[in-house]
Amino acid sequence: MLREPNPAKMPRFDAVVANPPFSYRWDPSEALGEDARFKNHGLAPKSAADFAFLLHGFHYLKDESTMAIILPHGVLFRRGAEERIRTKLLKDGHVDTVIGLPANLFFSTGIPVCILVLKKCKKFDDILFINATGPDHFKKGKRQNQLAPSTSAT
Repeated sequence: MLREPNPAKMPRFDAVVANPPFSYRWDPSEALGEDARFKNHGLAPKSAADFAFLLHGFHYLKDESTMAIILPHGVLFRRGAEERIRTKLLKDGHVDTVIGLPANLFFSTGIPVCILVLKKCKKFDDILFINATGPDHFKKGKRQNQLAPSTSAT
């Protein structure tokens, strides 16, 4: 169903929420570079399919819809293909919010993560950045940290 070749029959979603495997290694073919999901942005590198998961979900959003995806913090800084994809998303105005989260929030990994919020038809030129990595934003645990409850709405 998601690989529907007819664009008129392709499903579109009001919201996409994703927590894909971090820095999953994959082996994209040259033909995949022409796939509608990746054609306008480029392919994620073999070493990390993070942006492949992002672009896959983003492709199926309705025009006025929102996507939130949890990714390793490194997607904000890595160079090469990921930098080109990130730059295209920024220039096209699709990045709405970037939320930096502290390390040790997930059982499966100790690395810091981020949540990227994307919109197909963003109405403003600005991007909201939230740095939730400081000591006021999380409670340190023995094995795992926990996000702190919000104390004020700012």
